[in-house]
Amino acid sequence: MEPASEPGVLSRPIDVGAYLRACPSRASTRGTFYQTLVEHAESKLGSVPDSIFEGVVQRRWVVFKQYPLREFIQLAANVAGAVYASLPLAEALRRLGWIAYPAFSATMAGRVVLYALGSRLENVLESGPRAYGLVLPEADVRMTLGERVCRVQMRAVYNFVDTYQYGVLEGTIREHGFRPRVQVKVLDNLADADFELRW
Repeated sequence: MEPASEPGVLSRPIDVGAYLRACPSRASTRGTFYQTLVEHAESKLGSVPDSIFEGVVQRRWVVFKQYPLREFIQLAANVAGAVYASLPLAEALRRLGWIAYPAFSATMAGRVVLYALGSRLENVLESGPRAYGLVLPEADVRMTLGERVCRVQMRAVYNFVDTYQYGVLEGTIREHGFRPRVQVKVLDNLADADFELRW
């Protein structure tokens, strides 16, 4: 079920260096997301090329340990460019975002946080701010639910808030069997955006 896209946001050039510079050195995320990117590259390419580790210190991560978010930004850009070489980087990062929710929900901690209120999409979205707090401790994410609509405010979300996170939100909706329609307003800071999700 292919989601509706927003071509203006997802075809524009991405300056990876700008995202790396904007990301504070203290910002971090969980090892499961790094490992998922590498496994995705292997499943799509048949092997893991050394090029995806360019600018990345580690090659293995403990699932729920925290690692520097700057390394994730670089790894995501490398994997997106390798796996989806024919696509604009913004669209490639969006597609990587699709795999984040299934990966996180497969972990014990992910299941506990995401399904604390129930397993329906609305329950998961309501648990979203808590989940983001667990995986991106520097972030401030707020969600307001309506009838088949969710408004999301993301602040201090440094790992490609307008492309990768676009895909994360789409992927969450898709995993619940709905066709997502996403609108995003990119704000002045590279880590801030507002979304409207419909399904």
